[in-house]
Amino acid sequence: KPLISPLFTYEQIDQKRFKLSFKTNNTSYYRELAYGQQIQVQGFSFKVIPIAGRPIKEKYYFRINAVSEVLIAVRNSLKIDDNINTNILNLSYTDANPRYAEDMLNAILSEYQNYDRNQRSMSMKQISYYIDTLLQRMSLVLHKSGLEMQNFKSGHQMLNISSNSDALVKQITSLETE
Repeated sequence: KPLISPLFTYEQIDQKRFKLSFKTNNTSYYRELAYGQQIQVQGFSFKVIPIAGRPIKEKYYFRINAVSEVLIAVRNSLKIDDNINTNILNLSYTDANPRYAEDMLNAILSEYQNYDRNQRSMSMKQISYYIDTLLQRMSLVLHKSGLEMQNFKSGHQMLNISSNSDALVKQITSLETE
């Protein structure tokens, strides 16, 4: 069963501290905390980090969602359109909070790009390995063929054309000289 977060209330005290309050089981909790401090409440662990240069004077209310609940919501709101004949993937995500939808879509796209990059890298490694293996086999076949050709020539007393042509040129030259 997923954990259900209490409803938190956030208020800024100054540039270094804030108030965090929540109710659970009819009991109210109130804490003054420093930004960046690890907060652990009822099985949840998080930090509040201020946005630089933006003092926040309003109260904010938030709840921490269980990962399983977030995944279900994302799966239900994410629309994927992949055209079979193109390399284009069209993703859209809608949510009541447009900034959350934008952040979620950017995170999904970033993970997809990492996955795609890893898949391409793996594919390139496999292609490189295949080509290397093919070249090694071809090298062995060529070496073996060269040895067989050499053995055939020596076994059948074939003439070496380059050395015989040199000898013939010398004979012709000596005959012309005579």
